[in-house]
Amino acid sequence: MLIRTLVLSVGLLFAAAPTYAQTPEPPAAPSSVQHEETASALRELYQALFFDSGMFDTMIEHYLPQYSQTITTSEIYRVGGNRRRADLDALIARTPDIMRDEIIAEASAMSGNIAPRVSDLVTPEELRDFADLMRSPLWERHIQAAMARMAASNGQSIEDLGVEFTPEEEAQFNAMSERPAAQALMRTGPVLMAVIDAEFEAAAPRIQQRTQQRLARELCDLLGRDCPPALRATLRGT
Repeated sequence: MLIRTLVLSVGLLFAAAPTYAQTPEPPAAPSSVQHEETASALRELYQALFFDSGMFDTMIEHYLPQYSQTITTSEIYRVGGNRRRADLDALIARTPDIMRDEIIAEASAMSGNIAPRVSDLVTPEELRDFADLMRSPLWERHIQAAMARMAASNGQSIEDLGVEFTPEEEAQFNAMSERPAAQALMRTGPVLMAVIDAEFEAAAPRIQQRTQQRLARELCDLLGRDCPPALRATLRGT
């Protein structure tokens, strides 16, 4: 799971200060008006998927305590004075916002990367309707709860979590089958989701690298001359 990978991996900056590769160059923008419109709709879809659905907040709430513990039990934290510990506590508090910024930036890159292929499958209007479905109270009540259970089970799939609906909710889901997004998913769902999933898998290391480097930079700024050499190497990309 992307959020779990990010939260746990950025914590390693404070535990072991590993070295990571330089951030890759951002992809080129879509080359046509049609692709740009599709990319814009994809950005809305990613916003709904990651944030409006509550997925990001749910996963952060589950994994942030592990990340915080990694920092507060580190040598850097233990030997620091009250001022340094307060600064590190503030960095912990800012970490979700840092991660959010990097996910949003990568969502823009992902959208541009897959827009040409997605344009051949669905319309921008269908993508935006898909995003609207993810913002629905029905989605929030059940899918967000399933995400929380999936986090607690360390990656168990939603299909295995036994999401149950009342008869009224089932009727609402059935009514959704007439919406443009549902029609598009019935028409091209497996191919569309394969494209989105493949790019998502490719994006996770890019987000991880940028987040780690950004946190390393903030940590080195905080520590000044006490910044460990390994963290300085991270910033140099060596």
